[in-house]
Amino acid sequence: MDGEPPGAGPAEPPAARLRQLRAQRGLSQEQLAHLLGVSFATVNRWETGRTQMSARARQALADFEARGGFAGPAPDPAVATSPSAAPPSPPATARR
Repeated sequence: MDGEPPGAGPAEPPAARLRQLRAQRGLSQEQLAHLLGVSFATVNRWETGRTQMSARARQALADFEARGGFAGPAPDPAVATSPSAAPPSPPATARR
């Protein structure tokens, strides 16, 4: 309708949302499959609309999005990533 902000219409189809998220992150279907713990074929079927995502898969995708599209916990912007924050080098091995 007129006056509504863009994207305020009907919800985006899951296949299109998945494809858009993957493209935004620069991931291949295989890479996204690995991050979500499913097969490449599964991601392909979701994106083509041949199969629907299970509730568990939808939750995995929501968690992935909540982390900003990164594997593992969301990065903490307050944590410094400078070289000085790098862990120390391992100790030198003893000579025989």
